[in-house]
Amino acid sequence: MAISISVVIPYYNGGAFIAEALASVRAQTVAPIEIVIVDDASRPSEGEILDREAYDCVVVHLPENRGPSAARNVGIDRARGEWIAFLDCDDLWDPRKLERQVEVINAHPDCRAIHCGMRSVLPDGTQVINKKGEIGLEDFLVFPLAIFPSAVIMRRDTLIECGLFDPTMGVCHDLDLFLRFCSKFGKFYVVPDPLVTRRIQPGGVSRNIASFWKDAERVYRDFLITFPDDHRARRALRDVHTDMALRAVYTRDFNLMGRRLRRATRRGVPLSLVLSRVAWRVLRNRMATSQRSRSSGGESQP
Repeated sequence: MAISISVVIPYYNGGAFIAEALASVRAQTVAPIEIVIVDDASRPSEGEILDREAYDCVVVHLPENRGPSAARNVGIDRARGEWIAFLDCDDLWDPRKLERQVEVINAHPDCRAIHCGMRSVLPDGTQVINKKGEIGLEDFLVFPLAIFPSAVIMRRDTLIECGLFDPTMGVCHDLDLFLRFCSKFGKFYVVPDPLVTRRIQPGGVSRNIASFWKDAERVYRDFLITFPDDHRARRALRDVHTDMALRAVYTRDFNLMGRRLRRATRRGVPLSLVLSRVAWRVLRNRMATSQRSRSSGGESQP
């Protein structure tokens, strides 16, 4: 059965990548009915690049920067397709990405959302392949969970029923929406293979640990009562605070670490538990680094 797909791309000063992203959409073996790009008040020169490259797309220029949540919501509102496929402007799709996902959708009439595996390209060029499985509410209790918008297709009416993305969140708005979806509709179906290439940018918004972990903690705190397993839910919240404190250690931002630890205690996460887990992970990482050094011949010979 043929389905109609609108591709929604939030864009902010992405002129260096947008041509490749659009080429990967145009190369799809199952073509979307439209590509909707929402320019979140980019610099004029970046907006000009977008207008030049997006000659066959619906382009919306927002008058002021409102963040990726608002940009995606505007794109969903303007879209005509029955299904919405999200793509960040610096990510790429395999040519059969939509085709493979449509096959699963057609095989499962109850499917309302589907994602796929990913290939992550680190700033140094290293590639990490992540095959995926079906994702349900309980799977979000393992933190962090790697499910990204560029891998996702969702029914438009389902997105609206879930309340769209929360524009008050600078980051983690996708995690928030996906949790709301799973609590209401059950699960994401999956194509396990890596059909999306995600380029990790050194200056990406998720690299701002102060804002990222604040929103991550907010999401897990808000969803504590949703998870049927209270113990695992609180463990996930603990893991958020542990990971936050660990990154503060590695960036030597001890003011941030102090603020995060105080916040953890206010949320009922024992300070001693967070500190002991941070110390253990620092030690484990150092042991792993030492082992890699010996394996590569870095250890001097007697």
